[in-house]
Amino acid sequence: MFDRENVNLRFTNIAPRVMEKDEKEIALVEITCEINPFTKELAGELDEFVKSSLFTRTDAEINSKLAGVTFRLPIRPQSVVVRMASDQKKDSFTIDEAKIGELHARRSKTTTTWKLVFTLTCSPISEHQLSQIFDAYRKGRYLTFADASPDLFAEVSKEEKAARRSAVPATESAATH
Repeated sequence: MFDRENVNLRFTNIAPRVMEKDEKEIALVEITCEINPFTKELAGELDEFVKSSLFTRTDAEINSKLAGVTFRLPIRPQSVVVRMASDQKKDSFTIDEAKIGELHARRSKTTTTWKLVFTLTCSPISEHQLSQIFDAYRKGRYLTFADASPDLFAEVSKEEKAARRSAVPATESAATH
């Protein structure tokens, strides 16, 4: 998602979610993240369209004609390393696979900077990791993003879904005859 290590952000909300996959319910956590200020350099690392939409080309000033904008970028599932500030004793942890939601760039009338708000949805691998996520709530953290091997959030084509559905009854009917 970003080319640099240690992107400074805050977890501003954490909410439980449930996803159905292969007829199973999987417990998820949806984390709302905020990068403030969202700089021209970070916007460029994310996507050139984001950068050119939010900032002027010549002097890196914000585009004052926009109060906010939503971007739908095709971001692959991410592996996310969550690091604490250097003065904290807490351990870092890694979220193996996270889905990044829509990106919302916002600013108020009184500020001259953008903030970027997005959701990061993951399935904690243990109760300990879940407690680490909740411990990060409302605190500054440094995240490093990398493409993950999609498994939980892998996109399945319509043909694959149809093949899976048709294969299950055929197997069950063969076993009963």
